[in-house]
Amino acid sequence: MKKQLILSSVLAILLCVSLIAGASFAIFTSGDNIDVSVTSGTVQFDATVLTNTLAAFSLDVDQNGTVFENGGEVEFDANTNALVITNITPGDEARFTIRMTNTSNVKVQYRVKWAVEDTLLNTGLVATADGNRIVNNVSAWTEWDIPADPTVGETKDIEVSVELPYTAGNDYQNKTANIYFTVEAVQGNAIVEDVSTFEQLDVALSMGVENVSLTENIVIPEGKTIVVPADAKTTLDLGAYTIDAGYQTGSTTKHTYAIDNYGDLTIKGDGVINARGIGNYGKLTIDGGTFNAIDTNGGASVWQYAGELVINGGTFTSAAASQQPAASCVYVAENSTATINGGTFTANASLTYAIIVDGNITINDATVTSHHGALSLTSNGEMTVNGGTFTADGTAGHVVYASAGTATINGGSFTHTVSPASGGNCIIYVDKNTSAAVVVTGGEFNAVSASLSASGMNLTVKGGTFTNDPTAFLANGCTVNQNANGNYVVVAP
Repeated sequence: MKKQLILSSVLAILLCVSLIAGASFAIFTSGDNIDVSVTSGTVQFDATVLTNTLAAFSLDVDQNGTVFENGGEVEFDANTNALVITNITPGDEARFTIRMTNTSNVKVQYRVKWAVEDTLLNTGLVATADGNRIVNNVSAWTEWDIPADPTVGETKDIEVSVELPYTAGNDYQNKTANIYFTVEAVQGNAIVEDVSTFEQLDVALSMGVENVSLTENIVIPEGKTIVVPADAKTTLDLGAYTIDAGYQTGSTTKHTYAIDNYGDLTIKGDGVINARGIGNYGKLTIDGGTFNAIDTNGGASVWQYAGELVINGGTFTSAAASQQPAASCVYVAENSTATINGGTFTANASLTYAIIVDGNITINDATVTSHHGALSLTSNGEMTVNGGTFTADGTAGHVVYASAGTATINGGSFTHTVSPASGGNCIIYVDKNTSAAVVVTGGEFNAVSASLSASGMNLTVKGGTFTNDPTAFLANGCTVNQNANGNYVVVAP
């Protein structure tokens, strides 16, 4: 019988930050002391900030009080129940202690999470818990055995710090953001397989439970992203359910990324994820599901930051938008790899390609449709296309566009359905005076009224069937024959 777990979210600490000039940095504490029953045991866990532990450090030197070397200060405001840090400068660090009280009669695990709404501050500020840096916005789970007398309980103190490193530059001046610290506790041997709430899904994926299945639709709260840590290996079965991401904190136009994966994550099922996208830094395998990039101002159904992405199936869409930035279906960053073996990709924005590649990608099969264009190769990436169907139906884009890197097309069907406009409307467009190069060894290239390419482009044709005469781009020794349908067939020597 599969087990379910109810999460005890025991402490939420909100930090409002303004850095460098006239800075204020406030921590508000609130405790949700929730009793959680799991099988025959109970998780009872509480946490508070010890305000008498406030300490100011500058360049790692204890200032023996609450005043930083450059005059800033950390203090507790009893009227507002807030910890306030003013005029923080590079090299300054505020430290305080969270005291946890455990009266559970089962083993528990706890962790510390933090989230920063501003992307720059998220990379600039450094937080630690119990002497360990909080990596990827969440600490590792720490086990806590059953207290000797659960009716009395045990206490444990962990030191938390927030630092603006000495190396911080002027980019951080006058920046303001909300930062959220959360201490979470769960049953120590928790096995979360069937999940019906955001809290259960968050815990299950963060603990690397091997198989996780949705049993209800999930709504991710504002400002939250589920993080799969680097040591996790798990499979998420969406079933027929939906995950809806909330907005980023303080925004009404940008949703969060539903999942940031740093581990080994497989997603399957027929369910739906509606979000700015899902982010991958580890190994992500998608076998099924529908992934909708719902923002009109950026994002991607799958944003491949680093690591390895394998798509074997699924449906990927981006929201309609008439200007840039706009969302794409898949983005592959530099120094990352992607393999697409199947799936349907539909980009509804007018000025963004469906699949954008700055890294390395191999497409063995896919159905890709876009108003602007199907494939875009930029930076110094590498693209290999062995099969699939690729269609552009807009007035100012190309089916395949390359501004840098190298692309090899060995097979597939490529079609442009719209007459040329000022933008060109080519089947394959290679930016002139760049390092970009495209080699075609096979495939079908159907330009309803668009052109194959433009003169002077670094396009080499060694094979394939074309509605336009490819003679101008033939490799040495290749010839062109016209078949009974009037199409041009390239013959290799």
